[in-house]
Amino acid sequence: MSDFWLDQSAAFARAWLPEIQLPAFLEQYERLRRAVVRPRLIVLLDAPAGELLARLRRRGRSCEQHLTEAQLDRIAQAVRQQAGQPDVGPVLRGESRDREAVRAEVLAAVKGME
Repeated sequence: MSDFWLDQSAAFARAWLPEIQLPAFLEQYERLRRAVVRPRLIVLLDAPAGELLARLRRRGRSCEQHLTEAQLDRIAQAVRQQAGQPDVGPVLRGESRDREAVRAEVLAAVKGME
C-alpha cells in the first residue's frame, strides 16, 4: 500500500510549471509512468481551499506559508482532472466532511477488492 500516486505529479506540474517547461516534464513523466505499478484504488480526499489553507498555516512549514486559496484551488482542480482521465482508476472520492463516513467507505472499498 502506498500513499503516493505518481499521476499527482502531472497534476501538480500542470498547476505550477510555466507553460514552456510543461512539455518536457510530461514527456519524462510518460516515460517513467510506464515503469510504475498502477494503483488498485485511488482515494481522493477533498476539502475546501480555505480549510486546507488553515491546516497549512497550523502545520507551520515555511515552504507552504506563501500559498494562497487560489493556488490551492488550482492544484485541487488539476488533481481532480487527472483523476478523471480514462486510464486512471478506480477512484473513490471522499467528499463527505464526516471523516468516519469516509473511513468506512474506504474500508468497504478495500474489503470489496480482496
